[in-house]
Amino acid sequence: MTALFLATPTGRCRVALRRFGYRETGAGVCGHDATVVILEDAEASPVGADGYQHGSINEVAHDDPRWPQACSRCGAAFTSAQTGWQTNELDWYEGGGHRFSLGIGDWEAPVGAVIPAPWMEHLPDNGCPSVRITLPDRERSDGLSTNVWLSRQQAS
Repeated sequence: MTALFLATPTGRCRVALRRFGYRETGAGVCGHDATVVILEDAEASPVGADGYQHGSINEVAHDDPRWPQACSRCGAAFTSAQTGWQTNELDWYEGGGHRFSLGIGDWEAPVGAVIPAPWMEHLPDNGCPSVRITLPDRERSDGLSTNVWLSRQQAS
């Protein structure tokens, strides 16, 4: 049995630059994605009444050389026409003797982590407090985890 522990945000974050895109191929749509962390320990943006962080981080100009140039999975070069650009905060969390970051581009948390997900409380079909639970994935050979998003209503 997996021991669960509550992980809470520290108010600090990593700042990351993300590029992503989708291309039509003969086999269907292929997704490309890459994230580069540019700051390890910045003040996190405050969370609004809607449960989302409303960025105080500055957007980074698209000609800045720190932006990823190619997909981290397949190495395909990004082109401006098909690329999304995001400056993201990867919040630092602590709990159960762990400190880890979490956010777009980095969804791996220690197994057993229970993380409050206030942004899910505002979804039309939810309306109640929500959490994210990281469970061991017995199907994967790389030992990584499976993430389950639950409303407290679903968990009870």
